[in-house]
Amino acid sequence: QGFCGTGVYDVLVQEGNQTNQGSVIDMEVGVPEGISVSDWAFFGATATFHANVGITGSLTVGNSVSAKNIGGVRYADQFSGADWGLKVNAAIADLPSTGGTVDTESLNGTQTIGTTLTITRDFVTLRIGQVSLTANQGIVVGATSGFSVLARGGTMSTLTRGAAYAGTLINVSGVMNGCEMTGLNVDNNATGHTSIQFAGGCAD
Repeated sequence: QGFCGTGVYDVLVQEGNQTNQGSVIDMEVGVPEGISVSDWAFFGATATFHANVGITGSLTVGNSVSAKNIGGVRYADQFSGADWGLKVNAAIADLPSTGGTVDTESLNGTQTIGTTLTITRDFVTLRIGQVSLTANQGIVVGATSGFSVLARGGTMSTLTRGAAYAGTLINVSGVMNGCEMTGLNVDNNATGHTSIQFAGGCAD
């Protein structure tokens, strides 16, 4: 135990070479193993934990929370990739084999699909926010069950063919049983090309 005056750390833990600071802990007097961070000066503006943090009570967040996976939903903006399509591909790949939801709401504004977006898992739902997507490559749905696109509707969520792309914008290549696309405004931006194709047909 160590006790210091105001503005001085109670306990400072460092590695032996002192090049990497460990943790700064303020032990509340009279509370066994209590940790107080009510004063931001104990940690500075940011506290980084390189380990799992367990919370058995409630958690109050004053600003925002960012994570790849919250409650089973994958948040595409947290995955690596140079454009919208690559981030969404990475988020879908992180889903379990049983499918799940990929939220792209934070990938808004002007975005591009530069690499084919491939969906082979069944029961995948894409939530699309206020975005203007330019498709320089298409979306291929190889799944056979439960594919859904839930977008904002009207002109808030648009998918527009890139000038140099001549392929199908959305190609449902599998024999589909249960497909829903809601609120996505698809602009073919050309004649003689296909916007949406159910190449595999539909199951009875």
